[in-house]
Amino acid sequence: MYRQILRHCQITLPKEAVEFFHLKAGDLLEVKFDRSGISLKPAALADLSGDDYEKLSKKLDSLKKRKGKTCHSTADVRKHLDRLTSRASGATSVPRLWRGTRPR
Repeated sequence: MYRQILRHCQITLPKEAVEFFHLKAGDLLEVKFDRSGISLKPAALADLSGDDYEKLSKKLDSLKKRKGKTCHSTADVRKHLDRLTSRASGATSVPRLWRGTRPR
């Protein structure tokens, strides 16, 4: 995939990459370069400011209060994620509304 460098040395990221990494305006990207090329990577949590960290902490606390699946090991997490991704790919039965048919 190619991108043109615009005025002020700006580029537009592909929509697919923005969606894949859940990026939005104002997010930070780590830029690394050497003789072989340039790489962009979403900034790590350690790179966040105190205010950003506080907002994230509050959001995580609110998510903890939600009812949901609790996993007690990494194996449990992997199994749960495998089930979720197999559902998303259509490997299991999908409710009628999700198949694009209209309810009666």
